[in-house]
Amino acid sequence: MNIGIYGYGNLGKAVEETLLFNQSHTLVAIFSNRYDSISSDFNTPIFSPKELKNFTKSIDIIINCSGSYQDIEKQAKSLLKKFNTIDSFDTHAKLDNYISSLDKIAKTNKKIALCAFGWDPGLLS
Repeated sequence: MNIGIYGYGNLGKAVEETLLFNQSHTLVAIFSNRYDSISSDFNTPIFSPKELKNFTKSIDIIINCSGSYQDIEKQAKSLLKKFNTIDSFDTHAKLDNYISSLDKIAKTNKKIALCAFGWDPGLLS
């Protein structure tokens, strides 16, 4: 399975390291708004989010490692139009609406969205 990471803060770095030690997955690329000022400790190529359109055939799933507070809702909706996605959305008060909106986009685009996945041990995760 070919994976991309969107966002390269602490969560993105942890996901990168985990993926590199998993033989059944291939980390294809990282996408970050800071692409021109950061580098990967493992030499994974980092691209501008504008380059995502060039990876629709080579990435099976994007793991969205952006922050829940401001970024992830908008980015998830955009990413899901072209990619299957996984995220760790954890704003519980907005979760029902978030899942409903992603479900509509996923069905329209024949994609899968795993959201609020695996990070927070709360009731809705």
